[in-house]
Amino acid sequence: MAKILIVEDNDMLNTAYTFMLTSQGHEVASAFDGLQGLEHAATFMPDIILLDYLMPRLDGKGFLERYNAKQDHPEVKILLLTNLSDEEKIQESIQLGVFKHLLKAKFEPHQLVSMIDEINSIK
Repeated sequence: MAKILIVEDNDMLNTAYTFMLTSQGHEVASAFDGLQGLEHAATFMPDIILLDYLMPRLDGKGFLERYNAKQDHPEVKILLLTNLSDEEKIQESIQLGVFKHLLKAKFEPHQLVSMIDEINSIK
């Protein structure tokens, strides 16, 4: 099973993702903004990060810039789960280390478990 860090400011989604993933045996840590996410990432050492883009205090881009996934954490898979549809920002996020971009509006939370299992098997 994977160690998963959820960085999502929507309490309902954060709770739903946490419940679904822990019920499948994954170890989960939650953060509600990018700054908390960076703190948790440093101590929790996740395999996978579920990252929202639009958050208070530090957004997804700021998290990606500080986390430096490509250079410092190339083994960590980052899923950008957002309603952001700005292609330029999506491409910029991919350049900053995002493994996969998923639109929340077109992605059901229960689909997340199978996506995580698929990504976890790539290691």
